[in-house]
Amino acid sequence: MLGLELRFLDADTFGCSYTLMSRDGAVLSIVQEHSSTGPLVNVLANLPRKYPVALVISGRGIIHKNVTIESGKESEAFDQTFPSVERHEFYVQQFQEKGIAHVSIIRKPGLDNIISLLSRSGLKIIALSLGGVVAAHLLSQVSDLNGLVAIEKHRFSFNENGILDRYHDAGVIEDSFEFKIGGELIPDAQVIAYSAGFQVFLNGKLRLIKVNHHEVDDDLAYFLSTNKVKKQGFYFMLFLFAALLLSFVIFSIYNDKNLQLSNQVGQVTAAQDQVEMLNDNIHRNQAIAENLNWNGGYNYSYLVNEIGKTKPKELQLETLVFGYAKGEMATDQGPVINIKGNTNNLMATNNWIYLLKEMKWATSVKLTSYKEDSNTGQYKFEIKIFYQ
Repeated sequence: MLGLELRFLDADTFGCSYTLMSRDGAVLSIVQEHSSTGPLVNVLANLPRKYPVALVISGRGIIHKNVTIESGKESEAFDQTFPSVERHEFYVQQFQEKGIAHVSIIRKPGLDNIISLLSRSGLKIIALSLGGVVAAHLLSQVSDLNGLVAIEKHRFSFNENGILDRYHDAGVIEDSFEFKIGGELIPDAQVIAYSAGFQVFLNGKLRLIKVNHHEVDDDLAYFLSTNKVKKQGFYFMLFLFAALLLSFVIFSIYNDKNLQLSNQVGQVTAAQDQVEMLNDNIHRNQAIAENLNWNGGYNYSYLVNEIGKTKPKELQLETLVFGYAKGEMATDQGPVINIKGNTNNLMATNNWIYLLKEMKWATSVKLTSYKEDSNTGQYKFEIKIFYQ
C-alpha cells in the first residue's frame, strides 16, 4: 500500500511525501519513504508504481471547518458549515465524532484534473482524503492525548477526552509532535501519508475519512473485494493442502503395512525354480551385453572414435587391442587399451599422451615402450590406456 500526501504549494509547485507500507498479519511496517518538492511531473516521476494508493490532498484550494453538531442532525453538518455554498460544485469530506464535525471541501474541476493526471501516470488511487484530518484515527492510538499537536503544517487540537475538536492547515512548519507506533518512529513528513494507508488497512474496523468520489470509491470496493477473494482462496487452498497431507499420511501408513504383508507372502511363496529363472535371465542379459561389446562401461566404438580424433598425424598406429589388465598395482588393473605404433616425433607422442589423459573416461595413460627401429629409422612405441 502506498500512502501519499500531495500538497498544493503554488500554481506550479507541489510537495510530495509518500510511505510504502506492507502488512504481515496484524503488523504494519514501513518499506520505503520519501519527500520531495517541485513541479507535479517531477514529483510523480519519483513515486513507486504497481501499488494501490491512499491519496491525501492538502494545501491551497481546500477549506477546512470544525463545527459542533447536535445529536440527530449529523447529515446537516455541511449546510450548517457552508450555508451559502452549492454542494454539487465541491467534493466534500465529513468526519464526525462525539458531536463534533470536521468538514473539508475542494472544487471539483481542480481535484478531477489532479486525479486524472495521477491515473494517467500509472497510479491506482483507491482512497481519497482532504487535509490532515485523516490522521485522527492514527493519533487516537496515542494515550493521554490532550491539547495541541503539530505535524508538519497540520494542527490538531484534542479535548480532555482525546477527541479531535479542531483541525486546521497552518501552512507553516512548527515544532512537530514525535510520533511512534509499535516502537517505530514515523518521520513528521510521512505521518499524514502513513495515516492514509493505515485507515485503508484497517477498513472495517475504522470508518474511513475520505471524499465521496465515485470513480475512486469503485476502485476501493474492487480492491477490498479482490483482497477478500484472495484471502478466502488462501484459506481454501490451505484446507486442501491439509486434506491432501492427511490423505498422504494415511496412504503411507496403509502402504507400509501392505508392503510388509507383500514381503511376508513373497518370502513364503518363493521357490527354487524362481531363483533359477532369475539366474537364467541374468545370463541371457550378460550374453547380449557381450555381443554388443559392452563391458559395463563405454562402448568400444565410442572409445576408438575418441582415440582417433585426438591422434596426431605424426603418429602411425599398427594395433589397437582391448583387454583386461591384472597388474600388481591397483592402477595397473582393469579394462585397458593396448596401442602400438611408430613415429619419428617424440614431442607429438608426448602431446598425444597428454590429450588422452584429459579424456573423461581415461583413468591413466602410460607409455610402456619407446625405442628406435634400426630397419626403418622410426621409433616404435607402446601405450596402455586404462579406463572404467
